[in-house]
Amino acid sequence: GGAATAATVAIAFGGYLRVFVDVAPAWSALALLVVCTAVNTWGLRESSLANMLFTAIEVGGLLLVVAAGLAREAGPPLAPAAAEPAVMAAAALLFFVYLGFEEVANLVEEVHRPSRDIPLALFVSIAITTVLYVLVSLAVIHLAPPAELAASEAPLVAAMQSVWPRLGNMLSAIALFATANTVLITIVATSRLAFSMARDGEIHGVFAGLLPRRQTPWAASLLVLMLAAVLLPIGSVKVLAELSSFAALMAFFTVNLALIALRYRQPHHPRPFRVPGSIGRMPILPLLAIASIGLLLV
Repeated sequence: GGAATAATVAIAFGGYLRVFVDVAPAWSALALLVVCTAVNTWGLRESSLANMLFTAIEVGGLLLVVAAGLAREAGPPLAPAAAEPAVMAAAALLFFVYLGFEEVANLVEEVHRPSRDIPLALFVSIAITTVLYVLVSLAVIHLAPPAELAASEAPLVAAMQSVWPRLGNMLSAIALFATANTVLITIVATSRLAFSMARDGEIHGVFAGLLPRRQTPWAASLLVLMLAAVLLPIGSVKVLAELSSFAALMAFFTVNLALIALRYRQPHHPRPFRVPGSIGRMPILPLLAIASIGLLLV
């Protein structure tokens, strides 16, 4: 799932880079994957600094899109609501944009107070991002018709050019930072997951290798790089996003089942964070999650 996410966003990076340089998205995506793997291997501190810088630039770009939406008085009319199957298919694909938050849990061994900081980081980041997603979505459909956005390799730029044409290239540059940031975060988190799996014997032990001085999972990073690179020839952001969403939905489905099973099999196991809302031992939120995931998978 992490490799598919990295490949998807790397292809999107290639689409925005094409605004400046006429390079096939697959090649620029591969170059980005290599660079992000190198940064990840260099160290978590360096990756975190790059993440903070890129995130600040990314949020600035999204706020610029929202400002453009507010600046346009009359946009294209909204199309009537689509049929329910199409809406549900879009919702299943849209799930892709919420991938990555759970990857924070893979950094638990590198956090001073994980029982407090990990849940807090997850909930706060989801809340902030949801608000930004909604505002940007409303702004974009106010700026350009959905068909025009769907036909563009750089949809945010296409939307922005309808109001502030001179800022189109600036937004493309910001989108490069945003997509590169997502690829970097995904590689950092997925490589830690692969490292833990190798250390626990769930995959080959060679992927538990650490650089002697940097103590970073170089072998697991290379594994993620190779898996993502294999997916690049697919070339379609939509297909890759669907693949990534499907894998993540299956993973979340099993996680929620496991949570329920552990409540009954290991009721007294120490739990630094407990999912709220239960009837006896039965947690309600995982049941709702399983039902909604099943609906999206269909």
